[in-house]
Amino acid sequence: MTTPNREFNVFFNLGNRLRIQDHKFEWTRGEFTKWCEDVCRDYNYDVEISGVGLNQGNNSYGFCTQIGKFRRRSLRDFPEVSENGYSESYSVSYPVHQKRSIEDRFHYYLLREMYSRAQTDEEEGWVLVSSLRESPRLSKITNKSGKDLPDLLTTISEKHRHHIQLSPGRRNVRLTPQDYEDQSSDES
Repeated sequence: MTTPNREFNVFFNLGNRLRIQDHKFEWTRGEFTKWCEDVCRDYNYDVEISGVGLNQGNNSYGFCTQIGKFRRRSLRDFPEVSENGYSESYSVSYPVHQKRSIEDRFHYYLLREMYSRAQTDEEEGWVLVSSLRESPRLSKITNKSGKDLPDLLTTISEKHRHHIQLSPGRRNVRLTPQDYEDQSSDES
């Protein structure tokens, strides 16, 4: 394990700021040593503490980066494990890995395309269906579906009336006025 040495930050003129912006904290040598010793006591490990990056002019601040190399002591005090050495403690199923239908993928990319155009269209969000063929994602999905673009838009508009409105001649499509207004107010 490695972590910045907060004491070494004097060489970076940081004041009280952290060296790495996404860190929640940075330990002094004493804090790091105590944490390592607590882990060793609680989980049956030994630790070798070292570091990287000494200041050649002044070593009194320790290493720039602290290193804790942990080694498990004995397994005799631990419960038995499965044949492969692992047991599942928690499982999560992420919906992004589920296969989505062509219509659902088309709907997703259509909404993205429409939201991106909502700020530039002066015709209350109406977009020519023919102009949607310029979108590489929509074209690819349309080709995979085996339907032409207006037919796919008709299917999507019937399934998702609360998002998409297709003009009577199927030449224009837009987000429903409520979605269009919500997107416009979010970005202003």
